[in-house]
Amino acid sequence: AALGMCLYGFSLAQTRVIMAALMLGGGWALLSVSAGLLLPAALMLAALGLLAHPQWQFKRYYLTLVGAFAFALPMMLVYPFALFKTDAAAFHIWLHHHAFGAFGGTQSFQTAFSLPYYLKNLLWFAFPAWPLAIWTATRMQLSRQRWGVLALAWLAAATVLLTLSPHRYQDHLVWLLPPLALLGAAQLDGLRRGAAAFINWFGIMAFGLFAVFLWLGFFAMNYGWPAKLAERSYYFSPYYIPDINIMPMLVAVSFTPVWLWAITRKHIRGRQAVTNWAAGVTLVWALMMTLFLPWLDAAKSHAPVVRQMEASLPANLKTALAEGASCVSVDAGAATARIVWQQYGTLKLRVNNASCAYRLVQQPKGSAIPDGWHLLWEGARPRNKTEGFALLEKAV
Repeated sequence: AALGMCLYGFSLAQTRVIMAALMLGGGWALLSVSAGLLLPAALMLAALGLLAHPQWQFKRYYLTLVGAFAFALPMMLVYPFALFKTDAAAFHIWLHHHAFGAFGGTQSFQTAFSLPYYLKNLLWFAFPAWPLAIWTATRMQLSRQRWGVLALAWLAAATVLLTLSPHRYQDHLVWLLPPLALLGAAQLDGLRRGAAAFINWFGIMAFGLFAVFLWLGFFAMNYGWPAKLAERSYYFSPYYIPDINIMPMLVAVSFTPVWLWAITRKHIRGRQAVTNWAAGVTLVWALMMTLFLPWLDAAKSHAPVVRQMEASLPANLKTALAEGASCVSVDAGAATARIVWQQYGTLKLRVNNASCAYRLVQQPKGSAIPDGWHLLWEGARPRNKTEGFALLEKAV
């Protein structure tokens, strides 16, 4: 949403200065609380860098930038200031470890070389935007188009951040979607009939088959048919309890015929083919978030793992922990463990406390136990082989 606001702000710079400044500045401010300070800072630098190109050297853009900075900078201070006033300890955690988003904070800032990972995943993540963007680039000189210069500057800023990102999350590829969508849409009307037909056919087949699979999966996990699919659904989400809600069902049922209507239109060209693709993506996400959300939540939630661990504790240990006679330590780097036990558990974990006789560690299930410790419990979410948790007791 924030990236879309920024793109909309740029698009209005020549016609509606006030709205452009509010959208651009508001997008930066929203990014500061949703993605950290580094991404909006990079887009701010890209916005300033546009001033070096003749296409962006006009009075209305100067005014837009002044207004955007005047609106964004105070707004970006609201969250840190409010957090500091309400919980100074939490503010320092945010500042030291989370202020720059994926890059950490003032005390944990780190970088890495992640370009190959993001380039590889961009092939499917941004399809068909990236081949359409290449098609546009071969049809015109982007440096002579105002929107082309903007897209190139945005792509450069986001690519630098992704290249240096210490974490490899596919979600971060969203940073590249606005400029790729802008480039991909520019020459849709000039797309050859064969290419448009291929995009349309591939989208209909892929998303249509996926939608059929989701409906079959819904019946399998709730009614036991087809039996083989029901068996696999239980295997991947053993904690799921059949849950059928009328409103999600109505939404799912309504999206399917709308998609069928969209794909049956005649005389498909570039613009209609991409619209059908977007309709297919929307259909699949709508079915996933209505029919499958309870099943996914049961499979991905850490709540059962936390409950299993706390239920396995001996009565005397529970009493000692409740009275403060003993404690459980957790590493500062075990972010998932700290978050989920804060969210779902009753134990008060202490971060990096070497005096605690018990220690909660985040490691794959079945990992070796460090010397000087005994294993009391270990667990993980269903079918998760890369993430697990273990409760250790210090050897006497």
